[in-house]
Amino acid sequence: MSNEKKNEEKNDEKSMHELESKYNEQVTIRRRKLSALKEEGKDPFDVYKVERTHTSQEVKDNYEKLEGTQVIVAGRLMSKRVHGKAGFSDLQDRYGRIQLYIKIDAVGEEKLKEYKSFDIGDLLSVTGTTFVTQTGEISLHIVDFQLIAKALKPLPEKWHGLKDPDLRYRQREVDIISNPQVKDT
Repeated sequence: MSNEKKNEEKNDEKSMHELESKYNEQVTIRRRKLSALKEEGKDPFDVYKVERTHTSQEVKDNYEKLEGTQVIVAGRLMSKRVHGKAGFSDLQDRYGRIQLYIKIDAVGEEKLKEYKSFDIGDLLSVTGTTFVTQTGEISLHIVDFQLIAKALKPLPEKWHGLKDPDLRYRQREVDIISNPQVKDT
């Protein structure tokens, strides 16, 4: 075996070890957050039923009728861009994604701090009013939210996802969450 191949294998092993280490670190952090929630008297797994009024797709399809009205959607937090006193997120349910907008004026400082502590993959119920952003995307302006369930394991990396076919078959549920094409099939 050539030195080049040996070095390549060592680099692959090193990068796999680094990825595994980061994954374990994220799981540990999420478990600490779960413990902190329980210490505060908030059990994120005691919500048995969520009253939602619309799905993400219903909000988008019926925006003309729903403009400015309050709706309740539920789903998985797929991205979060919250800086300072406001931010945007994406919530995914079984029918699609919808953009969320949160602002300190609408929810208060404590609720914004709680929202910032959520991880990608957490399940939420969100109450908000419908509006269109400057870029033309139909969104919800959050007025209230509730944590339905805490995600203890991180989702696959956004850009690369699950590439190994064997892993995709063994972790079908994760593949469906992270790859919209697989879900559609």
